[in-house]
Amino acid sequence: MIRVYYRVSTDKQEFRMQELAIKNLCKDQGFDYNACKIYTDYAITGTIADRKEYQMLLSDLQDYDTILAYEFSRLWRDMSEQAPMTRKFRERNITVLSPRDGRLDKTQTCS
Repeated sequence: MIRVYYRVSTDKQEFRMQELAIKNLCKDQGFDYNACKIYTDYAITGTIADRKEYQMLLSDLQDYDTILAYEFSRLWRDMSEQAPMTRKFRERNITVLSPRDGRLDKTQTCS
């Protein structure tokens, strides 16, 4: 399944730019955006891992799923969170795609 995660840090921001980029990524990858499961956290900093929608995304993930996020920083703010999640995703063959940062999968690392 394709799962999309959006996050904005303040209540004054919106995720329209992220949404447009993700829709273009879906088009480029041949994914049906309307069939994607969407998760959105509003006005929550990425330094807090206990984000409601983010935690729901993690609990819903199944082997071989793909996560789309505008950039990896929408998911993780630092390597202390990113590194263990990357290992877990690789073990489960979960791919993360980002229009800004590229691809994170079993064979590649993020920069």
